[in-house]
Amino acid sequence: MITDGKFTKTKDEEGKIFSFVNLKSLNAMKLTVVGLGNDRDANKRMKKLAESGNGNLISIENTMSAADNFLLEEIKGNSRK
Repeated sequence: MITDGKFTKTKDEEGKIFSFVNLKSLNAMKLTVVGLGNDRDANKRMKKLAESGNGNLISIENTMSAADNFLLEEIKGNSRK
């Protein structure tokens, strides 16, 4: 998922999103979040979402080459062989 983490949903709807991701993670789904920007609250939300999905948060606020390398390694590490 690629997002800025600034969800426009209510807290109840946001909770449903986290519950859905957590439920899917129990069935071997992983969710890695590619976070855009540097909003502190949004970053916390994105990290929590990634952790709920047994994935990682890739934060893109630095150089694109660093983010590209991290994303490539994430894909390689989670690809089925």
